[in-house]
Amino acid sequence: MFRIGSPDRAEQLHAQAGRLLGEGRFDFRVNDKAYRDQVRPIQRVGTFAGLIVWVIALAGALILGLVVALQIRERRAELGVLLSMGERKWKLVGQHAVEVAAVALPAVALAAVAGSLAGQHVGDAFLGRQADRPLPAAGVRDAELAPVAVRNEPAAIGKVAGIGLGISLVATVVPGIGILRLHPRSILTDPE
Repeated sequence: MFRIGSPDRAEQLHAQAGRLLGEGRFDFRVNDKAYRDQVRPIQRVGTFAGLIVWVIALAGALILGLVVALQIRERRAELGVLLSMGERKWKLVGQHAVEVAAVALPAVALAAVAGSLAGQHVGDAFLGRQADRPLPAAGVRDAELAPVAVRNEPAAIGKVAGIGLGISLVATVVPGIGILRLHPRSILTDPE
């Protein structure tokens, strides 16, 4: 029985064993049941984590939308003055979107740095529990086992940044629709 470091190497091992053993009386099979048994809980955690990410994204969009709506309400007089001076309503919505994006970009950068620092420790702790399981029966030979490294790849960071900016855009534009209904005269004469 051989244990290899990656399931991708199973085909390579099978081909090499076939050449060494020849077409004689030896039987060599690749069985990845142990791998699938160990990966299944990790896949379940991944599915659950994906669901949690979507719930957090929706909750974040809702909270950010409420914050922007309150900000727009606080700045009603400023918006009224700008509208009375001839400023276009879509430019005011764009201004709010830029303000939110200016806060979101440094937040994504900070999250990427924090994720890279904490991610390795969390991953090691999680995988450490999986590695503490007893090995199969005697006769198992260890092949190279590469350590698992948690990396923040630029594509993943770009995807997260895109999702974050998309959330901030939606959370800004939806309350910003209220700006499109504003009339300068009613804002400036309203005692509120």
